[in-house]
Amino acid sequence: MQTSFPFNKKERYLFVFTIAFFTSIPMLTANLLLSTPVITIDLLWKALIILPCVWLAMLFVFSPLVINGLAAKLMKKFTKQTDSFYAQNITNIFFCVSILSFIFTLVFSFIFHGFTVDALNDFITNWPRNFMMAFFIELFVAQPMARLVMRSLHKKQFAKKDLAQSSK
Repeated sequence: MQTSFPFNKKERYLFVFTIAFFTSIPMLTANLLLSTPVITIDLLWKALIILPCVWLAMLFVFSPLVINGLAAKLMKKFTKQTDSFYAQNITNIFFCVSILSFIFTLVFSFIFHGFTVDALNDFITNWPRNFMMAFFIELFVAQPMARLVMRSLHKKQFAKKDLAQSSK
């Protein structure tokens, strides 16, 4: 049994929230540092307001409604059931990060520039960079942390189950 991934919907939310947490903080920080020569208090407040919105949007809107469905369709086209677990997992990460980085780079371009040509120019130059940063953060930080959370949670659940069965 694969204990590194969620078993149910409640655990899925925890898994996605963990990924969102460990991906969005470095991504937001990097984009702030790369987009402005001076970090102001106003900009930091804006970031602190946006960050929880990003988490909630990722957790409850984009992940279940857009990303999972589109990534699943792409997975069917580009992978086979005979592909290894790791090949399927990395391919899924690639598709999810592609979609998510596209959506959030576009949204943040409009948030910081309004619906202008500057926003589209910003998107065109930032999306490749954001994709690469998000892909490697997801691959080497966020996914391992989310899987660690799942393994720890399942270890505790199995220990409780074993304790309950042994006391009978």
